[in-house]
Amino acid sequence: MLRSYLKIAFRNLVRNRTFSAINIVGLALGMASSLLIFLWIQDELSIGTQYENAANLYRVMENEIADGRIVTDEDTPGILADELKRQFPEIVHAAGLSSKEEHVLTVGLK
Repeated sequence: MLRSYLKIAFRNLVRNRTFSAINIVGLALGMASSLLIFLWIQDELSIGTQYENAANLYRVMENEIADGRIVTDEDTPGILADELKRQFPEIVHAAGLSSKEEHVLTVGLK
């Protein structure tokens, strides 16, 4: 019975080559994109889970306007950690983060 099903399926694939190729390529692309989306979501959900108190850890990110577009970055202003602790008493520890790059502060022409 299974052999006859396979034989019929093979004959239909050979008879309708273009239609079969479109369906097979579409199925392969759909499965590949679903797998990539699943892996991406799994990676995003696993961030910070290696820490013992992962449920109490948060990361603040900053939106900056650079070259006419919005850029989201994990670098935060230097006084943000202290200000967050002052405004939200439930925050026990806070730390600022800055990457290794030159920071230039300008006001007007100075």
